[in-house]
Amino acid sequence: MRAVARTIGKIISILLLAIGIIIALGAFLVFLGGGNVTKTLIVAFVALFVISIAVALDKYLTRNGNSEEKSIDNWEEIFHLIEKAGGIKLPGFKGLTSQERKKVRINWLAFIFGPIYYLSKGMWKKTITYGLLMSLFILLIKYIALHYFGKNDIRLSGVAFGAIWGVLANIDYYKIKVLGEDKWI
Repeated sequence: MRAVARTIGKIISILLLAIGIIIALGAFLVFLGGGNVTKTLIVAFVALFVISIAVALDKYLTRNGNSEEKSIDNWEEIFHLIEKAGGIKLPGFKGLTSQERKKVRINWLAFIFGPIYYLSKGMWKKTITYGLLMSLFILLIKYIALHYFGKNDIRLSGVAFGAIWGVLANIDYYKIKVLGEDKWI
């Protein structure tokens, strides 16, 4: 009976994740098409909410499972390298080899998936904070472009925001898992 319930729960979480991703892609396409920024942000937050429910359900179903054991060794290595570099400020970063620096500095899954990756790691507070800050930045840039330069159709690249997620992910996860800090920023 438990196996059936877990399977149904997994199917529901996958469906919710797919729906959230479709909603997020729709918001992104509307944004690229020059749609209303406010409506786009609202739809994006709805997508983020649906995705966070899917991730929370999946984490609940696999809490005592073995699915995370494969990645534990990789995270232990990254945590060891962060400690070797002197902690979260990374004062000894230049003392690491180039391969070690790459492992510490950038998290490619976070770069590509951004808030979805953060939610999957249980960093929902930082997801909300970074998402709001990035949204405010976008609104500020659009406001400046419209009122000072007369440009109404400015488009921003998501690469910079992906880089922010990717660079901050390992340190943020280290703060939660090793230091026990679960702060908003």
